[in-house]
Amino acid sequence: MRKTASILALVISLMLLFNTSACFANEPSGELKIGLPTLYDQTFHPIWGTLYRRQYMEPMYDYIIGVDADGKYVSEQSVAYKWERTDDLLTWTFYIRKGIKFHNGDDLTNEDVRYTLEQAATKKNNAGSQSDFMEHIAKVETMAPDKVVVSLKKPWPTFINALTALNGAEGLIQPKKYIEEKGDDYFMSHPVGSGPYKFFEWKEGVHVKFVAQDTHWRVGTPKYKYLTFQLMPEEGSRDAALRVGELDIISVGMDRSKRLKKDGFVLQEKKDGLYVGLMWIQQFQSDFPINNKKVREALVYAIDKKTIVDYILAGSGRVVGTATSMFTWAIEYKPYPHTPYDPEKAKQLLTEAGFPKGFTMYLYSFVTKLPETKLINEAIASYWEAVGVKTKLLEMDYSAFKPVWTKKAEPPGPAAFILAWPNRPVYSWRHMYASDALYSHTKDPVMDQLIGDFESETSSEGYIEGARKIMDYVLENAYATGICTTHELHAMSKDVPVWEMGKGVGSYRWEYIGK
Repeated sequence: MRKTASILALVISLMLLFNTSACFANEPSGELKIGLPTLYDQTFHPIWGTLYRRQYMEPMYDYIIGVDADGKYVSEQSVAYKWERTDDLLTWTFYIRKGIKFHNGDDLTNEDVRYTLEQAATKKNNAGSQSDFMEHIAKVETMAPDKVVVSLKKPWPTFINALTALNGAEGLIQPKKYIEEKGDDYFMSHPVGSGPYKFFEWKEGVHVKFVAQDTHWRVGTPKYKYLTFQLMPEEGSRDAALRVGELDIISVGMDRSKRLKKDGFVLQEKKDGLYVGLMWIQQFQSDFPINNKKVREALVYAIDKKTIVDYILAGSGRVVGTATSMFTWAIEYKPYPHTPYDPEKAKQLLTEAGFPKGFTMYLYSFVTKLPETKLINEAIASYWEAVGVKTKLLEMDYSAFKPVWTKKAEPPGPAAFILAWPNRPVYSWRHMYASDALYSHTKDPVMDQLIGDFESETSSEGYIEGARKIMDYVLENAYATGICTTHELHAMSKDVPVWEMGKGVGSYRWEYIGK
């Protein structure tokens, strides 16, 4: 009898041990440490800073409209479980999912979605699509029990896209009550969202850390207990940290990625995930040489884009003929001829423009998602010097450059910048080229009319045709130029499961690792 009881006790003990282990296996555990070259503004409100903060901020929030790894709208991952529009594209209705809570315990309601959309249409919005939201949103209303009705001033065929990870950060839902009670400044450093991860710790200039919820309505149980995003601007430092196990994933460039792969590390790639483009700063200033079309053309002809791809990017990319905002993933994309490298023509155009001995040009250089950005800037400076344009590189953090881009600070003279934009299907033409837009440095009534005509289109065919007319005009006037597309790379330990990073802008779906 005693022997039977002992065996029974042993069986029960083993069962309890097994069940306990299974329980722990279904809880988030461990820490995923990610090394990044920049944390940008290091603030945490979805739209009161650059959208590129989403690379570390996104797991804390949910989108009005969710997308899967292929960029398709998925109602199961959307706070709006259903949406409808009228045939004239002027009224959109969203049905808001019940049972979602913010991290402070408040319910997420249709009032929070209304507030989120209204905030997107204010000058507080610095996430990228301010101009589009202000131009289009007429009013946002809530209707019991779960509806949000958006009335537009004019059609916006890609409105849904603007509420997803495929575009800006305007679709990340903000907690209305919490922000109004605590205030804007408090929220910026003590954020609350409804996503799979909660804000845990921020050491400015060092790291941002998030802690997982035990379970989440769209993710289930996250794999990792903690997500830590470590600021490490130097690529060599990130490489060393990955090799000794201080980091699990790092942002990496082309050359170093090959060595890491050879040494047994795993590469995650967003093929053609980055679009490298050049734009001017305050080209509308009449006393700036870049106000002259021939000068802009000369500076474009002076750049050897193919050599940049072949040598700086080790052949991992392709030269493009388009300019921002027509990225190669764009709905309206079509190939355009590449501007040839022709330094003699550049010199001729400078002479015709009245600058036979050149002038002084400034080129802003700051850390982006592409580690080779600095080398590209140095190459462009040398190409411009070769045609007689004295070029001064202005090296700084992105946070120091942004006031210049948003016209809140003055450049020292005629200037330009290179940015590695995340590739995407839709990017705002108004945002980049309209005379009154936050980030635009173009003032051209013909351009404004083209944008207005484009924004009146209600069909996909009209949308594509209108966008291409704007691109034609941008290239004809050398208002911007594309350099190339290239791949966005991360190297990681073999212990990290491979996952689909998706096609979101500054979005990597960290919360889906191991799912």
